[in-house]
Amino acid sequence: MKRREALNLVQSAQRHDSAWERWTAGSRGAAWLDGDVEAAVDLQRETIQGVVHLYLFAPIGGFFGIVAEDMVAELRAAGDRPMVIHIDSPGGLVHTGWAIRNLLRRRKAETTALIEGMCASAATVIASGCDRRIMARGSEWMIHTAWMLAIVNAEEATAVADRLAKIDRDYAEEYARIGVNDADYYAEAQRRETWYSRDEAVEQGFAEAEDEDASASALDRTSGGMAKSTTSGGENHQLAFDNAENGAQDGRMATENSEVAMTDAEKQELEQAKAELAAAKAKLAESEQATALADAAAKQAEAEAAAEAANARAEKAEAALADAQLEAKVADYPEGVRAMAKLVLASGDEAAIKQLNEGLAKTAADAKASTAVNGDTNADADEAADAQERYTNRVAKLANEKGLSLKNARAEFEKTAEGQNMLTDIANARRQAIQRKAA
Repeated sequence: MKRREALNLVQSAQRHDSAWERWTAGSRGAAWLDGDVEAAVDLQRETIQGVVHLYLFAPIGGFFGIVAEDMVAELRAAGDRPMVIHIDSPGGLVHTGWAIRNLLRRRKAETTALIEGMCASAATVIASGCDRRIMARGSEWMIHTAWMLAIVNAEEATAVADRLAKIDRDYAEEYARIGVNDADYYAEAQRRETWYSRDEAVEQGFAEAEDEDASASALDRTSGGMAKSTTSGGENHQLAFDNAENGAQDGRMATENSEVAMTDAEKQELEQAKAELAAAKAKLAESEQATALADAAAKQAEAEAAAEAANARAEKAEAALADAQLEAKVADYPEGVRAMAKLVLASGDEAAIKQLNEGLAKTAADAKASTAVNGDTNADADEAADAQERYTNRVAKLANEKGLSLKNARAEFEKTAEGQNMLTDIANARRQAIQRKAA
C-alpha cells in the first residue's frame, strides 16, 4: 500500500473523536490531515556553541510523524556532541517512542529534553530517555492509557486488552523510574488521563523548570540559522539509513562549523574560565596545606597537653611519697606530740627539728631518771613516772597549740597553776618513792 493510500484509509476510518482531537489539536503534526505529509515530518537542527539542537515538533511514528530512522540519522550527524531535543509533540506510536527512547539512553554524550509546548503520550517516553528534562513556561506533560484502532472478534479483543495492559504497565514503570511515586500511582494517573502543568511535572520529578534568562542568553549566541535535516518522506527515511557514511560526514562538517563560529568574545570567555579554574585549583592546594598545618598544630598541642598531664601525675606521686615518708617519721614520736612533730618536720627547719628532738630526749631522760631512782617495780615510782608523762604530754600539747618550742612551752606551762600542781605531784611522788626505798 502506498503512503498516500494509507493516509486516505486512516482519514476515512471511524475513530474516537474526543481522543483523536486531543491527539492532534494544537500540533504542527496535524498537517498530515490536510495532506501536507512532507511538512509534518521535517526535523530541524542547528548547532549552538558545539551543542546540537534538534526540534521534534511532530507526532511520533507512522505515516505522519517522526520515525526511529529519523533519529538514527540525527544521532549519527550529532556524533559525540551534547544534544538538546526541543519537544512539542502529541505523542504517537508506542513502539516508535520506545525505540527512540532506547537510542537516546545509549548515547555517551549528554542529552537534554526541553519541553517547549506539549509532551504527551509517546513523547513522554522519548523525554524520559534523555539525561535531563526541562519544562518551559506554559508547557504540559500528559500521560494516559494506550489505545488502538482494531477490527477484532471477542477473543481477539481480549488479547488486545491484555496487550494494552502490558503497554500501560511499561509506561507506568518508566514514569516511576524518573518520578517520585511508584508505578501503581502512575498507572492510576494514566487511567484518569492526567495533564501536568510545568510546576506539577516538576513536583512529580518528571523534569525541572527552565531558567528562562539562561536559556535566552544561550540562544542569543547562535552562530547560524536553522538547518533542515534530510529526513522527510518515506523515500528519505530509506536514504538516510542507506547512506550512513554521508550522515557521519554531515556530522563532521557540523562540528567544524561550530568550532569556526567561535567568536573572539567566546574565546576570551573560555580563557577567563580556564584562568578561574587554575585559580580555584591553587586555592584548593592552599586550603589543603593550611589544613595539614592545622592538623600538625593540633597534634602538637595534644602532645603538650599529654606531657603536662604526665608531669602533674608525677608531681602528685612525688608528693604522696614525701607525705608517706613524713608520716613514717612522725610515727616515731610520742602520740601527744605527733601533730606538732609533723609540722616541724614538714617545714624542713633543721634548727626547729633539732630543738624538738632535744626537748623530747630531755623529757624522756628525766622520766627515765625518775623511774631509775624509784625502781620499775615500785608503785610510787610508777606514779611518779605517770605524773612525769602527763606533764610531758601537757607541755607538748601546749607547744603544738601555740606553735612554741618545747623549751618555751615548758617555761610558760610552769607559770600556770596546772603546771605548778603537776610539778608538785611529780616531786611528791618522787619523794615518797625515795622515802619508801630508804625505809
